[in-house]
Amino acid sequence: MQKWGHTAVISNNGQEALNWLAGNTCDLILMDMQMPVMGGLDATRQIRLLEAANPGSRKTPIYALTAAALADEQEAGLQAGVDGYLTKPIDKKRLQEILSQPRAAEVFPQVVTAPPDFDYASALAQCDADILEIIGQNFLQSAPGELMAIEVAVNAANWPLLERLAHTQKGIICNFGAQTLEHLLAELEQSSRAGALPSTWQLQDLQCEWRNLCTSLESYLAQKTNLSS
Repeated sequence: MQKWGHTAVISNNGQEALNWLAGNTCDLILMDMQMPVMGGLDATRQIRLLEAANPGSRKTPIYALTAAALADEQEAGLQAGVDGYLTKPIDKKRLQEILSQPRAAEVFPQVVTAPPDFDYASALAQCDADILEIIGQNFLQSAPGELMAIEVAVNAANWPLLERLAHTQKGIICNFGAQTLEHLLAELEQSSRAGALPSTWQLQDLQCEWRNLCTSLESYLAQKTNLSS
């Protein structure tokens, strides 16, 4: 690789790679899937988690090195955050193609942190009343089941499902101006993409804010019904 104008840093295992990345950056990671101490899948998940925990940071492309990229292995790698595969022995031409690819500046988005003790009632009062009347009751009816689905996915560490659920609910809840809950769902979506939850994220926080929104929304819709009757 040095002959092609690149500087390589070699780590003997996934933990060494994580230790190096904690204080350094690189343009590309070639990740051996079979390593002692920490394997390639676990190291990839931890790298994606580290990136997700730092909104605005650049996402480093990761290509897995494996003797045989079977379909189920590829799927597991993609879910962990791998961008592509190189089979051993490495094809020099293919490696040169990867190294010569322009690196897009893909970053993890900034997440707006909502203030503590968020006032959902005041937020709802600032929203579009017509939209709330259209989607509010349907949301309240489906909310218990949707929250339960998230709880089950969290406990089962089903990251692909969890990412989809968080993304879908975040898109709905933004209509209610629910910044705290939206923030928690955005964190959940990003962390699920990385394959692990940050230590600061708690399911109880999501459950509490979800109930707070539902209580405020129920009161809001009840008031609107009384005014119109």
